[in-house]
Amino acid sequence: MILMENQLSVLKHMLHTPSARLNWFSLNVKDCMGVCFAKLQSFETMVNTLRHNSSDIGQILTDIQDLHLFRRRTPVVPGHVNGCKEVFDYAFSQRDQDIEVAAKKVSKITILLTKMESVLGNRESESGAFSFSGHWEKKIFHALTQMVIGNLKWFNFQLRSDKPLFSIESLLASPDVVLNPQTNDIYKTVVSAARDVVARTKKFVRWLNGTYTEAPPQKVKFLDQPFVYSFFTDIAPNPEVIELIQTVVTIDLSSSTSWSLGTLEAVKAWTVSSGTGIGGFPELEHKAKVRVTIKVKVTKEEGLKVNGMVDGVEFLLER
Repeated sequence: MILMENQLSVLKHMLHTPSARLNWFSLNVKDCMGVCFAKLQSFETMVNTLRHNSSDIGQILTDIQDLHLFRRRTPVVPGHVNGCKEVFDYAFSQRDQDIEVAAKKVSKITILLTKMESVLGNRESESGAFSFSGHWEKKIFHALTQMVIGNLKWFNFQLRSDKPLFSIESLLASPDVVLNPQTNDIYKTVVSAARDVVARTKKFVRWLNGTYTEAPPQKVKFLDQPFVYSFFTDIAPNPEVIELIQTVVTIDLSSSTSWSLGTLEAVKAWTVSSGTGIGGFPELEHKAKVRVTIKVKVTKEEGLKVNGMVDGVEFLLER
């Protein structure tokens, strides 16, 4: 109620004055009551307008908080798992669009706040202005923080889930198994995708104190590009964000059931030691290079299971 402090004081004074001076025998009681009702209706309209704008701002913040930054393309064939590059390229492209829309929504908040002040007719004291702009800036900060934390938690869960996040190709060149993309590339992509979630908060610029104006870029010595005072500088040091990023950085690829190095090494050992070719097809044993699309899953209870296709022939390996 900071912005309405003066309006409430004026309304209270206007209602109190007639009640102190007039009685029910006064000739102008009816006129006084008409004026009071008109003022109350005007005040009610003002409150409803502020509530409406506040509700719109709250919806924008909720949309930002619930923003999913790891969107996935719906597979054409049910059950099909897209490749690593396709999954992350699509996620990054959709992320660009979603963040751009979210940044525009935050800019809309400044317009709504300006309207709220115009409805009140005047700007309050400097302390009140600082408190009000600071209040909504904290709301934006909280929404962005929850957006980052929620997406990083989802990504960490998916990396350790039994449900494949993406598929990889392997090139069997006896006695080696070559991954496409390679392990280092997969690791770099995964870590980059997590860190990029935090970096996207650079798109959301902080306001100047006591205003709803975005802080202009500042020229800083020893920096090639102007420094933009964004929410990134406040969200990146968050201990929970750092912990979630570190969890992704220290991920052990061999422990993941979605794309497991240990699994592929087991496939390699099985293929070499079996002496019967791949999946019981001796005719594939002597081929120098066979392009294979595989889905792997390793559990302590069931051991190794590999579903795949070689030259159009589906196969199942178990060990």
